[in-house]
Amino acid sequence: MSAPDGILARDTVGAFCRHTHVALAGAPAGPLAGLSFGLKDLFDVAGHRTGFGSPDWLATHPPAPAHAAVLSALLEAGASLAGRTHTEEMAFSLTGENAHYGTPVNPAAPGRVPGGSSSGSASAVAAGLADFAIGSDTGGSVRAPASYCGLHGIRPTHGAVSLAGACPLAPSFDTAGWFARDAALLARVGDVLLPPSAGDQAPGRALLAADAWALLSPAVAAALAPALAAVARVLGAGDFGAFQLAASQRVPDTVFFNLEDLQLQLEMDGRVNALLAEAAGDDTGAHSTRAVRSAHALRIHHAFGYGWHGDTFDALRPCDCGDCYWNRGEA
Repeated sequence: MSAPDGILARDTVGAFCRHTHVALAGAPAGPLAGLSFGLKDLFDVAGHRTGFGSPDWLATHPPAPAHAAVLSALLEAGASLAGRTHTEEMAFSLTGENAHYGTPVNPAAPGRVPGGSSSGSASAVAAGLADFAIGSDTGGSVRAPASYCGLHGIRPTHGAVSLAGACPLAPSFDTAGWFARDAALLARVGDVLLPPSAGDQAPGRALLAADAWALLSPAVAAALAPALAAVARVLGAGDFGAFQLAASQRVPDTVFFNLEDLQLQLEMDGRVNALLAEAAGDDTGAHSTRAVRSAHALRIHHAFGYGWHGDTFDALRPCDCGDCYWNRGEA
């Protein structure tokens, strides 16, 4: 990989930000020495403003006092920052489009969206402009663009990678993730960013979301069947325990906790309770996945709109483009 200098001139897919560009050399030695990476423009770079995909955010927030924890760890490991990569406005969508700065090209399928909100990071790696790239994932913002652009991408366990110095979307769901073109490099980046392993602990159980599986088309279910069989062989089990959200079962406690907490904070007039009642009262399990997914989406939307960025919404005047975040009825 060539040096990150001049990345903007070589960026023919619109992956990197012109308005917040910064490149930094990594340490001369380390486990990632000689590699370059892109950084989603919601992670802070000391002395520079973070754009968060929004011109209004960029104009109303001061330069960051310190690097984001993820950036510091990668630079210390020897990787060099090639530049900041585009995100959807305030990271709030999954297509990868940005009405202000344009939509990065999907190198794997030109003419189709790259997926988001970590669209620039995925585009940069898929185009070979960076060895790997950092994104964030709240409801799929690494996983979706990785699949759209034909990359390896990971959303780690929530809280495993520090989000210090990152703009929040919905902090009880936000995670830092990354993209690479091959699994070996994905693992090398994880060795730097993830906490030390507690040791080799083979999993002893896997849960299959049977109600979600039932929603798949026959072709998709058939394509995934060999992977399920491989997992079962590793576990030494013939089948999976079924995990259905039916009348006799509970949604995982963490989901109930988060949603109940949301109801208390936002006084949501019973909407979350109605969604959970739908899931808990569904004997067939056919609609329970969709009900809980809707409750999750409601929690993310309100945590984003009112819990973290309400002051910004109140202070900024919507622009006149008619197509950005402020004008789609989402704010």
